[in-house]
Amino acid sequence: MRVLLQVRSDVLRYVGGEATQVRETGRALEVLGVRTEVSSSLSPDLTGISLVHIFGMTQPTEALLQARHARARGVPVVLSPVYQDLSEYDERGRFGAAAAVYRVVGSETSRERIKQTVRWMKARTGWDPLRVALSLSYRQQQQELVSLSTVLLPNSASEAKAILRNIRVERPSVVVPYAAGNLFERASTTAAGPGNLRDYVVCVGVITSLKNQLRLIAALAGTRHRLVLVGGRVGTHRGYYREVHRQLARNNFVTLVDPVPQKELAPILAAARVVALPSWFETCGMACLEGALAGCRVAITDRGYTRDYYGEDARYCSPAEIGSIKSAVLEAFDSEPSAALVERIRELYTWRMAAMRTLEGYELARDLANAKASPQ
Repeated sequence: MRVLLQVRSDVLRYVGGEATQVRETGRALEVLGVRTEVSSSLSPDLTGISLVHIFGMTQPTEALLQARHARARGVPVVLSPVYQDLSEYDERGRFGAAAAVYRVVGSETSRERIKQTVRWMKARTGWDPLRVALSLSYRQQQQELVSLSTVLLPNSASEAKAILRNIRVERPSVVVPYAAGNLFERASTTAAGPGNLRDYVVCVGVITSLKNQLRLIAALAGTRHRLVLVGGRVGTHRGYYREVHRQLARNNFVTLVDPVPQKELAPILAAARVVALPSWFETCGMACLEGALAGCRVAITDRGYTRDYYGEDARYCSPAEIGSIKSAVLEAFDSEPSAALVERIRELYTWRMAAMRTLEGYELARDLANAKASPQ
């Protein structure tokens, strides 16, 4: 089987969960005998390709064009939706000018059209994505993308339910979990973080209002705890990034580290005591899986599908409330690491397990496509 893994044009430019998922899934599939290639092209050469595996539907324009291209050439499409409902974030969590605009612009369709136009102006991905953004509503784009997919690969049962509830298009699905590499468990317990720090709170993610680093800084101000932020700037969140830098100058308990490869992230997590993600939405919070494997306690948002992964083995917080974030982090700091969570990660959340479930989805898509093509 030869599979083309397709992503948005910006995904591979950043060190983050999406890029890690694509890269590690491809590596693990190769071990299982599946030949993989990665592309962000909207119209790739599909000669010899068995199926196209598209990642992401929260920004659907490029994914929709990739799906149309594949289906027009008779190639089945498998979709890892990474579906997020960001309506609360748009209404309550935005920063700066975006916050003012989205408070005035009430409808989801109008908000998403503004977002898609701004992204296009910054990325200049060609006219076709802009035409899609202007001709179809955000929801229509997502509905068509799901309809064109032979099989969905949601990352949790809660995500599958959310897609059915909000998109209202039903497709066969196989749940494929996120994972954490075993290099995090192997990370030295004597590792030291930036400036030889130890026992700090660490937050890993691009510096954006979605990830909510400013409220995390405010939550830890006045406590005895150090905070290490690992993340870089995103073009559409420059104002937020500048404000985080201003807070760094005012608060000497905060350290900012540029994005690093996983082999360099592992000792940073191993030296921390708590990994925190107070985001406005997380499909999983991969950094918390990695941190737990490295020995961290977990403090994570209650928005999204996080409970599917962490159950009772994490402290949860509301991203809107600084007091809630503070309580979750402090409670996590004073707790013991969860051996049950580590064991669950070892058993269920490995890249090999994710690849095996992905291959199950591929085989289902191939069988469905063959059944449709067979004469009755």
